[in-house]
Amino acid sequence: MMDLLKNLLAMKNMKGVSKWVWIVVVIIILVVLYYMFGRGTY
Repeated sequence: MMDLLKNLLAMKNMKGVSKWVWIVVVIIILVVLYYMFGRGTY
């Protein structure tokens, strides 16, 4: 999990990554976490 965060931070520091790509990545992570914790409560 930490490796994934490090890779995302490295991508964020690269100039080639646009703001929209970063926003999409964040939304995907939020959705995945929502499903993981959401289904765990049922």
